[in-house]
Amino acid sequence: MKCLISVFVVFTLCGCSGSRLSGTKLKDDLNAWVTAFKDRVFIKCLEHSYPNSDSILLLIGKTDAFNPYDGIYDYLDDHHTVIDSLGKSIPKNLPPLWIEDYKGQNTYLCSCLHYYASPKLDSIAKREYKAYILGIKK
Repeated sequence: MKCLISVFVVFTLCGCSGSRLSGTKLKDDLNAWVTAFKDRVFIKCLEHSYPNSDSILLLIGKTDAFNPYDGIYDYLDDHHTVIDSLGKSIPKNLPPLWIEDYKGQNTYLCSCLHYYASPKLDSIAKREYKAYILGIKK
């Protein structure tokens, strides 16, 4: 009798946990994809901010893999176009510094970082993820 009850409990727990795990997996996939999208926008922002000094990103690239397993694959050109245009828009729209001590300098790094953490980029990334999922289902 104890064996029968134990088997019943195990099957019940396995059946319940499967639905929770699939919901968690979807949320994890969304979070990973959104983070990867934002990572790529941040890197593109830096690339467009410092177009004539490839050495900065080359030096970083010698020891940093830049999130190679991010889930945004190279054949998804639509996302790469959006990523590139978002990364390009940040350095273009920065006003010059008005503080005398910093004339001739910029705020590219902080601006890219602030954009990475912004709710605006979060919503764009989530919208792009939905488009990505719809594209897979077609």
